[in-house]
Amino acid sequence: MSESVHYHLEKMVPELEEYVKTKIFSQDEVKNIVKKRTQMEYRISKNMAEKADFLKYIEYELNLETLRKARKERLGIKLKHDSPAEHSIVGHIYQIFDRALRKFGGDVSLWLQYIECAKQNNSSSILGRLFARAIQVHPMKPGFWIMAASWEFEQNGNVGAARKLMQRALRINPQAEKLWLEYFRLEWMFINLLKERRKVLGLKDQEQEGQIEIPQLEEEKESTFSLKSFDGIVPIIIYKNACSVLQSQSFHKNALEIAKQYEGSEKCQALIIET
Repeated sequence: MSESVHYHLEKMVPELEEYVKTKIFSQDEVKNIVKKRTQMEYRISKNMAEKADFLKYIEYELNLETLRKARKERLGIKLKHDSPAEHSIVGHIYQIFDRALRKFGGDVSLWLQYIECAKQNNSSSILGRLFARAIQVHPMKPGFWIMAASWEFEQNGNVGAARKLMQRALRINPQAEKLWLEYFRLEWMFINLLKERRKVLGLKDQEQEGQIEIPQLEEEKESTFSLKSFDGIVPIIIYKNACSVLQSQSFHKNALEIAKQYEGSEKCQALIIET
């Protein structure tokens, strides 16, 4: 047995022992798991290993995890959060993806599969590191920047981080129409979010702003937003900046379609139509 294969199999021992102990898998089933994993480890350890070898290994582990969850639920087995039998398979899948990317880092589809897997397992820490790695390896791929920014805004509620990602992306890819459009959309989404939150909190509208002191939400403090900004000043600035570098007519059409989706964007729509 090669040293590499032995190393990876040795790390699986606590997990496998826990399966037998908790009766999630029988002793014979664990032997079959070891046999299958050994075969897979040899395949991906070869110098001539192909992407398909890694994907087959990942598929096997995904199926094993599905079976583990079903067996655990059916038998009513309760595991501690830090039990090796609880998270080891998912962690193992991530490790296989990592090893695959060291060999096939230029394969965009592999990154996307890894990202989707991490999303399905709600692995926020993994996603954060994964997006950072993806945009470092593929800085000229707008899709990765957009996915990272969307994740920061929609899942983490961090508009500041999302905005910084879009700005970095545009410095590297100033001609990327899709990036400009998604940055434009992001700011409209943010304005809409603040409006909705103000409605929920029962804050006063712009007509009464001069009569009482209106408390600011944290997002407003961080981004110097005020009610005066709700007419779309930031998206308008983004649109104008995009127009200075883009020559595509489709950009204006798509920007208009985005603006139409948001209340209070009439001023921005008029500007786009006039351009």
